Amino acid sequence: MAAALSALILAGSLAYHATVYAAELPAGFARLDYTMLQPEPGDPPDTIPTTARAMDGRDVLLKGYMYPGKERRGIALFLLVRDQGDCCFGGNPKISDRVLVRMADPRGIDFSQRLVKIAGRFRIQPAGAPDSGGGVLYQMEDARAR
Repeated sequence: MAAALSALILAGSLAYHATVYAAELPAGFARLDYTMLQPEPGDPPDTIPTTARAMDGRDVLLKGYMYPGKERRGIALFLLVRDQGDCCFGGNPKISDRVLVRMADPRGIDFSQRLVKIAGRFRIQPAGAPDSGGGVLYQMEDARAR
């Protein structure tokens, strides 16, 4: 009985997560992952890989963490970073782990320490970045939180 109940709970959990995963991607958007933004081993850190070039100009969904800047509310321009490993403890995320996000709504979004899902148009556009002590290679424009 317990094994059957465990199997039922497992199946329900898998179905739930598969549904959430499928529903989070807006129609016409592609998934973008930070691994696609990393240079090949041995390449300089600011090298843009072919996997990133293939996504340039496309509408994408990217999950990440908001880099903790000075603002807490109404943030329309921010860095989305791969993880909280370095940034929240005084470090600076590597350049291939940063995406400068420009929200479509000028009212922006509120800061969150949780994983956020951002959908927008991905661009390879090297530039300076706010609150990071460094620049970016990648940007996302016309972005919306999902």
